Amino acid sequence: MTLLRQVEASIRDFDLLVLGDKALVAVSGGADSVCLLLILKKLARRLGIQLSAFHLNHRLRGRAAFHDQNLVVKLCRRLNISCVVMSADVRGYARTHKLSLEEAGRELRYRFLDQVAESLGCNRIVTAHNANDNAETVLLNLCRGSGLTGLSGIPVRRGLIVRPLIRAERKDIERFLAEHHVAYRHDLSNLKLEFRRNLVRHRVVPILKKLNPQIIQAILRTSELLRAEDACLARQTRSAARRVARRAPDGWFIDTASLLKYNICIQRRVIKLLIPGLSFDDVSKVLGIASGRLGGRGHFAGNTVCAKEPKGLFLGQQRASLSRIPAVLRVPGENRPAGFRVILDVKSTSRKPGLAGRDTEVFDLDVVSLPLLVRTRRPGDRFAPFGGRTRKLQDILVDDRIPRRERDSLPLLCDQKGILWAIGSRRANRASVKENTRRFMIVKCSAISDWKSGNLSSRGVR
Repeated sequence: MTLLRQVEASIRDFDLLVLGDKALVAVSGGADSVCLLLILKKLARRLGIQLSAFHLNHRLRGRAAFHDQNLVVKLCRRLNISCVVMSADVRGYARTHKLSLEEAGRELRYRFLDQVAESLGCNRIVTAHNANDNAETVLLNLCRGSGLTGLSGIPVRRGLIVRPLIRAERKDIERFLAEHHVAYRHDLSNLKLEFRRNLVRHRVVPILKKLNPQIIQAILRTSELLRAEDACLARQTRSAARRVARRAPDGWFIDTASLLKYNICIQRRVIKLLIPGLSFDDVSKVLGIASGRLGGRGHFAGNTVCAKEPKGLFLGQQRASLSRIPAVLRVPGENRPAGFRVILDVKSTSRKPGLAGRDTEVFDLDVVSLPLLVRTRRPGDRFAPFGGRTRKLQDILVDDRIPRRERDSLPLLCDQKGILWAIGSRRANRASVKENTRRFMIVKCSAISDWKSGNLSSRGVR
């Protein structure tokens, strides 16, 4: 099969470009992208698509970079394809964002591609990744200890991005250009072995070819098989996550009994789906906590916490504690200490106002010792909950099954004599309404559902 027919077959097999598409082609000036642009130009009328080109000058190779740019501009002019040229300080961007030159170039390239595609009204971005690139990516991911997704290689499509050359080998691309007498640029940085990809390309792949001369196509077939299996497992994972996880204010609440019924493969994927930033070891630790093998709590990078609780497993962000400095509240008035809202209202009447919901409490204003304040717990905090005796706040929170991760950030409504209401737990017996109460202080905390784990949303993963 000729390269032209192979690319056309890939476009149709994967539904990459269809009638009416407007495609923006990324052209560096190297063999792969020049070949891609030529083939798409030959197929454009047959496919019913419109082409534009984009070139990014990375400003890394001095005059050579401008020769790349000139070649792309002249080629597009000869093919009658409009071309957008931009430049970027990749080295400066890498330094500022602490990235390698490869990572910085990739980030900027895709950012500009998205911007230009939107400005031109293009609904497809076409890149020239080929079978060799795919094999190198698989091998690099294998060296990193990647899972199935990484070993699936470069996806043939991702969002607007499509890759029609993914089945073509580099030797066939160079042969096509030689047969059509088309010049292209050689990037000498591709020979530098300090770049990991170049080391794989020039050292590892040649050794593998001694074992199997068709190693590039063998890896391509394997990656396509793994990609299909990965997609199948991803669907099963989303289905499992909808069954075992529900949204919490700062993360997820997981039914551990249901989670542990699944195969370990799905268990790992569910955890990774909920918190993508977790490493392999992190996911193993979460599952160890879920099964009861590793204690009840774990801390991870990015302020992520995992906590075993009576009703299951919490996985998400550690809630930032309220300021230890008490926030004085206006009475009456609306107050927003630490991001949640407390509304205090005063009514003079002979009848007790009705409660609007579980996030509202009513106190006898004549018994309350103003000013009011809101704070977090302190060592030695004690109060008498409604209908009970004076006890340690810690013991009350344990009895009310307030998760350990929430206790240090639980807001306490206090007057000058002590705690009136552990918001999300219980109110104090003090300042309760009596038959002779005539002035009522109504307190509504609109964020109480965020503090009470029993009120978490029942929505699952979408």
